[in-house]
Amino acid sequence: MPFRRVAATHIGAIARWLLAVDRSASVMGVSSRGIFLHLAAGWVLFLSYERYRGPLTLNLEAGRRGVSRLRQGAALQILSGRKCILSTDLEIDYGVAESWQAPQLPGVLLSNEKSREVLQQIIAELSRMGKTSPLAGQLSGLHSRAEGEEMPGEAVSDMLAALRRVWDGQDAAQIAAAAQPLLGMGAGLTPSGDDLATGFLLALNRWGHVLAPELNLNLLNQGIISGAYESTTLLSANLIECAASGQADERLILALDGIVTGNLPAQACVTALSGWGSSSGFDALAGMALVLLDYFPLKDSNPTHG
Repeated sequence: MPFRRVAATHIGAIARWLLAVDRSASVMGVSSRGIFLHLAAGWVLFLSYERYRGPLTLNLEAGRRGVSRLRQGAALQILSGRKCILSTDLEIDYGVAESWQAPQLPGVLLSNEKSREVLQQIIAELSRMGKTSPLAGQLSGLHSRAEGEEMPGEAVSDMLAALRRVWDGQDAAQIAAAAQPLLGMGAGLTPSGDDLATGFLLALNRWGHVLAPELNLNLLNQGIISGAYESTTLLSANLIECAASGQADERLILALDGIVTGNLPAQACVTALSGWGSSSGFDALAGMALVLLDYFPLKDSNPTHG
């Protein structure tokens, strides 16, 4: 079989940092959208056939060609000096790849009422498309739920209610403890509860200076990250740790910023969220909603509103 070289067009900033040292890796999983690599350092990178960028993603110029020959369990070597990932008959070159990280914050915020309207439009459209899961199914009630009103799905409702009960106190340790039962809840490489935690932490770490300026984010982040590495998949824990630094797949960031600032129409937010996994975008939106809307009301810290 001939040797093939495939170039990466973009690389997430965290992925580039992780690849700065020579280390071994292996193929953890293969999907129609790309290949998951397990680094010896305890992180998972994604070799993507798609254009969407993320902190742990390498976007491949040649798509599936050549890379699709990799199989689960295959051993790889990372050569940081040559900036490549090497197998016996394939080299993935990330030396000229453009680094990507979450963009700077947009400047003008919507009013609470307008943000709620955007979120309601997104929820309605995602529901119409059939994007649902045990957690995402709670979304239709999050934006309008009255105090004390029960939501369908008793176990999930109890978990979300526990978060609500401790939120007003802004006690980071209590909030992290209340989030623990959600971690690992669901199936797959990124269970629904983890996707919700990712959206929750992303909203707080990207917009926390406005949404919860008095919250000790460092303590909250560490509590949820520690729980994730004990309770769920390595990939999920990695993504939760990225969200705690304000980094995530660009589709989540686009949707979050669209809800907060209106810089992206609701339909474009739907398109972004619906493309992130089968229901992962919907679950992440549920986490964002816990921070942004009626369930956890926005705090007024005198931002500039549009």
